[in-house]
Amino acid sequence: VSCGGGRLLKTIENNYTDLELFGVDIAPGFLAMHPELSDITFVTAQADALPHENEKFDVSICSLSMHHYENLRGAIQEIIRVTKPTGQIYLIDIIPGSSWSQKIYNFIKCHEPYHFEKFYTQNELKLLLQEFNCEIIKSSIVTKIPRVITLSVQKGIASNLH
Repeated sequence: VSCGGGRLLKTIENNYTDLELFGVDIAPGFLAMHPELSDITFVTAQADALPHENEKFDVSICSLSMHHYENLRGAIQEIIRVTKPTGQIYLIDIIPGSSWSQKIYNFIKCHEPYHFEKFYTQNELKLLLQEFNCEIIKSSIVTKIPRVITLSVQKGIASNLH
């Protein structure tokens, strides 16, 4: 979700040639600019309105995009909706470690003028995911400055508790 130029998809394709890969981004025309991605199905859509059927994907990845979404709640809901119940969700983004660093990140912003900007703490994301019956099962720091974290998310926590 929000695959941009498709670098992550291409890396995945190079390492796992037997996968069927899909990319979604709000910006049209990436395939024309990147013919090397011809084996990847690409669609133009917003993250909060994915054009895929329910529970289609085994793995859903959203990388370095959540802070750009005006409707994060809708995007998270859509990512969960299109992921199979036993599927894996990976949310990768700049995630401040405290409310102070969050204020600094939100003040500095990204220098791309066409994006909405809000950086979320891990606790804010945890609470949002819980609203959709999901939980963060692993948190891995990718870089410290800026603080990029991969969140591994599991669906259906309420059903696992009974």
